[in-house]
Amino acid sequence: MGAGASLSFQSVDAAISAGHTAEKVAAWMRKSDPWFDLTTQQQYQRIRLNEHTVETCTEDDLADEDGNNVTINLSYHGPAAQAYAINAADLDVETVQWRGPILTSLVALDLSGNQIVELSLRAAPHLRLLNLSGNTALTMQGGALTNVLQTTLLHQLLVLDLSFLNLGPSGGEMHWAKSMPVLREANLEDCELEKVPELPASLSRLNLSDNKLQTVASLRALNRLVLLDELDCRSNPVRDQSRRAYTEAVKGALPVLRVLDNAVLVAPCAGMSKPTCGRLAAFATVPGLQAAVGATDTVVDRMERAMFHEKCLCATGVPCHNQYACSNWTDRYAVAEVARHQPLPSSAY
Repeated sequence: MGAGASLSFQSVDAAISAGHTAEKVAAWMRKSDPWFDLTTQQQYQRIRLNEHTVETCTEDDLADEDGNNVTINLSYHGPAAQAYAINAADLDVETVQWRGPILTSLVALDLSGNQIVELSLRAAPHLRLLNLSGNTALTMQGGALTNVLQTTLLHQLLVLDLSFLNLGPSGGEMHWAKSMPVLREANLEDCELEKVPELPASLSRLNLSDNKLQTVASLRALNRLVLLDELDCRSNPVRDQSRRAYTEAVKGALPVLRVLDNAVLVAPCAGMSKPTCGRLAAFATVPGLQAAVGATDTVVDRMERAMFHEKCLCATGVPCHNQYACSNWTDRYAVAEVARHQPLPSSAY
């Protein structure tokens, strides 16, 4: 099995127990990250475009223990430093075992459609995508889901899929949300929610379709998601009872919302003069221009900051993803961690 660096331990805890200092392990973990030199936005783009190797698990990777508990052995056999994903969906797995040293290059893990009752993610410290969709047993084991997600090792997670899990009317206490300060996308479809739970303010895409949101008041927690770009609340009573009140409430709470319920709210040239819009359209046809601009992080980040008047978010507990808006880019994670343990000022958002 390959690993992203030479330090070989089953978990971070094991490395510290073996005599390595927490600082040394943390430094090694940062350097072992295959996407260490990429910004959060670049990482998110790679996840959405599936720009990584995918290792698909089959029934050959399963072990039947005691005739009932089906276990899957997760491992990787490709290049050590190359970012990769593991697809172990729809195998009726109940438990997960990690074989070999820490999988430092694992950036995406799909365990959807299984019956997992217990899972530790300590062997996968650099996950950007986690799909637990359909693992209904996780919500029937007295807090098993919380135990899975309430770990500081998910501080880099960008995409989380918990669709078709019964999270309860309010989503439970959901303390785990605080451990995902840069989460960009969450799928909470058909989770039996009666109100929007507290979610990371860093979200840009959120799926709340097929829940039990009854009133505009049940959407109050959306006020915190000031960066939300896309929201799907289809098949909820609140949307069907009064479409106008629902739409106005959502648009009023989310200042940069672009897509609501799979419909674009603002045209690409909204607010622009026809000549300006025409010039932008002409530029868009230049071969290779989009790729060149996208590869220049400075240009993209400065444009985003100018468009959305972006400010430093660290003081609200969310590490900045834009270094040109951040007041303390080098220590953003530490600043945000301290802020999350302080009372949130009323003017934070």
